[in-house]
Amino acid sequence: LQDGQVKRISLLKLIMAISKGAYKYDPEQERNKALHDILIDVESSGIKLGEDTVRKILNECKNKVSTPK
Repeated sequence: LQDGQVKRISLLKLIMAISKGAYKYDPEQERNKALHDILIDVESSGIKLGEDTVRKILNECKNKVSTPK
């Protein structure tokens, strides 16, 4: 892996850990209340990210980061 890819995987791992720990995100569930909670916090932080963008990031985490169940 190139340096940029290693950094991206590290960021995805961090996002997954925070999503699972703070928002109780379950990557195995088709629908997650965590997505809504994450969007509320993102918006309240003044960051503009759409629901589709957050969903795509979480899906990328799910597909590229293996986590214990």
